[in-house]
Amino acid sequence: MGLVVAASALGCAGKSAGDDATGNGGPRRPAKLGLHVTLRNPDASVPEVAGRQCPTSTGVEWDIGMPVTMNGTIIDVDSPTPTDFGSTVEDGELGTTITCTVTSDGLFEIDGGGTDPQIAAPDGTINFTFDGTATVQGAANFSVFTPRTRSVGTQPGFPACTVTTVHEQGVGALWADFQCPALTDPDEPNIACGANGTIVVEYCKG
Repeated sequence: MGLVVAASALGCAGKSAGDDATGNGGPRRPAKLGLHVTLRNPDASVPEVAGRQCPTSTGVEWDIGMPVTMNGTIIDVDSPTPTDFGSTVEDGELGTTITCTVTSDGLFEIDGGGTDPQIAAPDGTINFTFDGTATVQGAANFSVFTPRTRSVGTQPGFPACTVTTVHEQGVGALWADFQCPALTDPDEPNIACGANGTIVVEYCKG
């Protein structure tokens, strides 16, 4: 069903800010977000971060998506993968925040956050910004805060992130994979993290 939802979002191309998802002139639908990201030690092949480590050195995954429950217990998060769109979460739902723009030529600006329901509070918190061009190997900027890693992001003098695969893209919607070889904080010279993940946004501004 995820791809059907994606098709609905991609079908919003050309509608005005006052149109709803069906073009009936109602309020615009709130933006939706799905995210899977892993933060770990940076790529060892990047000389600029030699000797630096990430606080989540061996890798911790954060997921934003609809919780999957069994007998009242959350057993998984239906976050996106390279082969599955997942179940996106609406702005304001389950503590998720998302504002985003995706244009017809693939330019995107995304500012979002939420809580991984499988990580005990407050460590499950993740907030991020992501911007770039949705083309394969297109350069992108990614900044992220989690309680475990603090704030790290793309910085001048370090390799940019790249969009590695674009699964779906249209006005107001994006499903793509990304990779960041080195995210740093100028105030923390001993810290650097690598990141990779998959993101889905829907019903964004175009």
